[in-house]
Amino acid sequence: MAIKPQLDEKEIPLIGIGTGSKFFARKFKEGLPFTGQIYIDPEAQAFKAKGLRRLSIWEVAQRFVLSLKTLSFYKSISSKYAYSDTEGDGQQTGGVFVLGPDPSQPGKKKLLYTFNEADHDPTEFADTNAILNAVGIQKDSSSSTSSSASTK
Repeated sequence: MAIKPQLDEKEIPLIGIGTGSKFFARKFKEGLPFTGQIYIDPEAQAFKAKGLRRLSIWEVAQRFVLSLKTLSFYKSISSKYAYSDTEGDGQQTGGVFVLGPDPSQPGKKKLLYTFNEADHDPTEFADTNAILNAVGIQKDSSSSTSSSASTK
């Protein structure tokens, strides 16, 4: 990930949570430029706790199979990440959540940034500049962005 070095400088961990197996986690790390920690959550407890919904079969078909825009997008990125594995619950939506200290409650964390996958087009990703800004890192013009990410 392009912002990982900046997060490392501030000692901010990058964590991924997936519903697949240990094999999936290894293939994911090998196939993508992801150097953070990965946790396996086969029962999707973290997803449920955050209120991330599972898509119906029809919603999956609409978002991924029947959308020429999405099919074209995933075909283009699959050549870049040909060796990554995308095992797991294809109906489970995910997101990007940045936690940080809550000045009003010492020792507690608060949500600094939210990107809920189900609220966005499948071709959109979290805004890396907004993530950096949420953790107090100056925006870097070399980071990739998505204009529709939300902050909280």
